[in-house]
Amino acid sequence: MQLSAKEKKRLKTKYGDWAIVTGATSGIGLELATQLANADFNLILNSRHLEKLKSVQYNLKFKNNIQIKIVDADISEPSGVEKIIQAAQNLGVGLLINNAGVGTSGLFVDASLHSEINMLRLNCETVLSLTHYFSQKFKQQQRGGIIFLSSLVAFQGVPYAANYAATKAYIQSFAEALSVELKPFNVVMCWQRLQDPSKAVSVNGLI
Repeated sequence: MQLSAKEKKRLKTKYGDWAIVTGATSGIGLELATQLANADFNLILNSRHLEKLKSVQYNLKFKNNIQIKIVDADISEPSGVEKIIQAAQNLGVGLLINNAGVGTSGLFVDASLHSEINMLRLNCETVLSLTHYFSQKFKQQQRGGIIFLSSLVAFQGVPYAANYAATKAYIQSFAEALSVELKPFNVVMCWQRLQDPSKAVSVNGLI
């Protein structure tokens, strides 16, 4: 999707020069990173896969005159979150896209506890940590935006995806509350509820 010159100007004026996208090498994260690059945002891109990050960096810089910093890190771990925060130091970051996440399915009693805890950390704790840090930054600069990836499963318990649905319920509730708390500081909260994870989304439709 190509944004108009007017829309590009609106986004840059409202949010500044830099955006962060977690889980940026595939799916929705890659699509949003591509749209932001087309809107002339400089980018901090995160993934666990260094070679894929390098490929995305090359392709986006080849097509757009922008700066891109890559952060290859597992952000389900606090050290990975800290790497993103460090990469953003002294940059005019105005957008945070909390895209990285995983899902599991099947009987909860048969699931790997390690996998379920890791999902909880990535889908919830990581989002909490990044949102807390950057919402403070955005409050101070009196502008910013945070995008969350919710789901239609956030609204009820879902058998055979019990923990995953619970993580999305957390995201939904968290984003809705923060949209009220941070509105006086000109910080925009957006949450996309997707039933089909492969569905493309539009940056200007969100923010």
